[in-house]
Amino acid sequence: MLWYFIFPIVGAIVGLLSGLLGLGGGIAVVPSLVFIFRDYLHLPIEVLVHLAVGTSLTTVIFTSLAAIAAHQRYGNINYTLFKQAFFPGLVGIILGGIIINHIHGQYLIYLIAGILLIVAYRQFTTPATAGVYQPVKAWVMWPASMIFSSLSMLLGLGGGVFFIPFFQRMGIDIREAAATNNLISLVRAFLGMLVYIYIGWQQTGLPDWSTGFIYWPAVLGISLFSMWTAPFGVRLAHRLSVKVLKRIFSLVLVVMVIKLLW
Repeated sequence: MLWYFIFPIVGAIVGLLSGLLGLGGGIAVVPSLVFIFRDYLHLPIEVLVHLAVGTSLTTVIFTSLAAIAAHQRYGNINYTLFKQAFFPGLVGIILGGIIINHIHGQYLIYLIAGILLIVAYRQFTTPATAGVYQPVKAWVMWPASMIFSSLSMLLGLGGGVFFIPFFQRMGIDIREAAATNNLISLVRAFLGMLVYIYIGWQQTGLPDWSTGFIYWPAVLGISLFSMWTAPFGVRLAHRLSVKVLKRIFSLVLVVMVIKLLW
């Protein structure tokens, strides 16, 4: 039972990353939960990945709430951007919920690892400056938000790995991009939680204290500590250069891929 103490440790790290980089936490939670469910609960691959993804999305709700409150004090959230991404994001959530029911857990692991490596490379090699701001056109935002939201549903991510680089390409500062993504992540994670409860409602072989594909002991341990450390991440983000933030972002992604595959 000592492995239960891993959840608060993961939560503290997740909260720091959420406030610092706007990741919503899922990028660290999913590989950690896969490791715990596989090596300690000994769950089959058909169950453990979906359980990790659904649980991760649920923790994003609480992590994002804490990060949003901290970012709001700095005025970092771009509400115009949020409104543009909202409705196409809803469509993407629905599509992701349909697709997730037909994907084997092992393929999900490969998909997560591949996408994270691509984003890590892009973050490490792109310029640190935001560039010249360009208003996001509707014909660009709609497909982008739909695809990013669908992938986030499949991978249990807050969406920062997709939205933050995308917003930066539009000339938006990484701090504003991170803060706005936290708000987008909050909405997506809440709806995603409902989807994973529904699709896992009659699933057999789940551990005790689960509701569908949500494992509540992990949600509780991770969420409480992530909400505590997220404000520290926000303050740290305002003390570090954009270049340093991007390097940290890339390093975190590579570490998570290694942990996920091995």
